[in-house]
Amino acid sequence: SYNILKDTGSMWLVSGWNNLKDVLNAIDKAGFYTLNHCIWKYQFGVFTRKRFVTSHYHLLLLVKNKNRYTFNKPEHYAEDVWCIKREYHHKTKTAGNELPIKLVEKCVYTSSNPGDIVLDPVLGSGTTLLACKNLNRRGIGIEINGSLEDRIKEKVGNIFICKF
Repeated sequence: SYNILKDTGSMWLVSGWNNLKDVLNAIDKAGFYTLNHCIWKYQFGVFTRKRFVTSHYHLLLLVKNKNRYTFNKPEHYAEDVWCIKREYHHKTKTAGNELPIKLVEKCVYTSSNPGDIVLDPVLGSGTTLLACKNLNRRGIGIEINGSLEDRIKEKVGNIFICKF
């Protein structure tokens, strides 16, 4: 990702806590600067018996150049802990970890401007493309799981799909 981004480019990386140390080390090794480390807190986690319930993800806003990047402040007093309801899609074929549109729109809005190109190299169920459509950004998504094609089309309508 670092090599294909413009000098003023940025990237959001979503991670659980399990491998966070390795993720942070890889970010440093790649040359990214961590502008923000936000937490997405959601209402449910996986039930556990011998440890605390996990009910958050780490949202890392990475930039190539710490002096030149896009940052559109989403609200007056923008905090780094985001309490956004996790959506559950019962009986719907998803990627299994589909992110809420409100969360993805906040990320896209914050780090890009109308007309910008947004790339999601692990598209999943297509939420990033829907956020781009809603926010007047140009979106490109890459997903290797062909069984998600119908879900992506359901979310964003008829889009150009290239298969290899």
